[in-house]
Amino acid sequence: MRKSVISSMIALFIAGCGGSGGGLSGPSRDSVPNNIAQCSQPDKNLVWFDFLEKNYLWDQQLPNSIDAFAYATSQAMLDDVKAPEDRFSFVLPSSTWDDISSGNAFGYGMRLDFNESDDYIRIVYTYENAGAGRAGLERGDRILSLGDTPASDIIDWARTNDSRYDELLGPDQAGFELAASWQKPNGEIVNSTLVKGNIQVNTVMGVSTLNSNAGTVGYLSFQEGFLDPSAGELDQAFDFLYDSAVKELVLDLRYNGGGRVDVSQRLATHIAGDKVRDNLFLTFLYNSNISSDNYFFNNAIDSLKPDDAQPYNDIFNKALNLDRLVVLTSAESCSASEIVVNALRPYMEVTTVGSTTCGKPVGMVPDEYCDETMLAINFQAVNAVGFGDYFNGITADCPVSDETVVANWGDRNDPAIDTAISYLENGSCANAASMGYKPEPATAKPLYLPQ
Repeated sequence: MRKSVISSMIALFIAGCGGSGGGLSGPSRDSVPNNIAQCSQPDKNLVWFDFLEKNYLWDQQLPNSIDAFAYATSQAMLDDVKAPEDRFSFVLPSSTWDDISSGNAFGYGMRLDFNESDDYIRIVYTYENAGAGRAGLERGDRILSLGDTPASDIIDWARTNDSRYDELLGPDQAGFELAASWQKPNGEIVNSTLVKGNIQVNTVMGVSTLNSNAGTVGYLSFQEGFLDPSAGELDQAFDFLYDSAVKELVLDLRYNGGGRVDVSQRLATHIAGDKVRDNLFLTFLYNSNISSDNYFFNNAIDSLKPDDAQPYNDIFNKALNLDRLVVLTSAESCSASEIVVNALRPYMEVTTVGSTTCGKPVGMVPDEYCDETMLAINFQAVNAVGFGDYFNGITADCPVSDETVVANWGDRNDPAIDTAISYLENGSCANAASMGYKPEPATAKPLYLPQ
């Protein structure tokens, strides 16, 4: 996925969940010799390593010390010292992190699938206020050409990292125009122009209702991160679902790589309502230097950027209060997406449809030093029965392939959505690994328990 054609890299970056801090110690120069200039690379290496020694979840696997002059970047230092099982920790410029967490991006505003065919490029999704969305491109459409270049050539260039691919897409310049031709699922051919520009990512990509034998089913497509703007988007979506008197809900998290834990808590509260009021949402388990924190459904998490736009009592008053939930998942459903499933399972039946999730029951609290932000794993999240051991992912109860995008959000021509509705109607699904989930105390020991 190249930045010129796919405006958002959020799923790649926001793999971690924000937390309260749990007594985390921020970056400090206490261990830096006076002859090392502040914000020089050796200084940053030492400061970040000291931060890891105090806050990293796997602190006992760190080396005893580092050579501050051995690493050209903070990321190189982190990569060298982090635990072998750590797939998620990273460092990036603070300005980039601010853009990601606030949902700011640049480009045409579309995500493309180059692997489905050699003759067309499938649209996985677009953002509503970006060039691709404004031109009329939607999930499920097939791009036939860009400029005068057929899709077959574009696919070949993208797969081989040919420079002609980037040249075709044009410079990262606001207002740059690119002609496009695509085919709708009904066979209609559309010719229009895509315009590059700044994008405010929308994480709610679809909300609708479907008639079924199980009553009115709500559908919510929530993709591309649990971000700062997501709280307001979710509140608006659930106002619609509440007013529509839905009896069931299909929550689509297939491309949601995670983000803020307080947003995952807000989403879970909208769904379960009175079933979770005054009950435990999560326990964050830190290393032995830091105490554990418990979070409850009716107490907004003290996050880095709290969103107080709507008090939680208002959410409870219009919550759906569902008895069961169906969640669409894939290998890209990660972190905060998995938390929604795991945190709700002690209180209601949660059935997953699709494929196994990414496997990230751990998270990080961002910290900043010298215009860099480090997101290093510093807690494991366990649910109300103490379970949080899904490092291999949460297995789909009803396996459905998501390799081919054949329909727009909320369309029963999508096999995953159709399977979800069938499950709600019949209580079963074809080739299901298991039927739903009945909460019971976890037998697996969490990765870390405070001593």
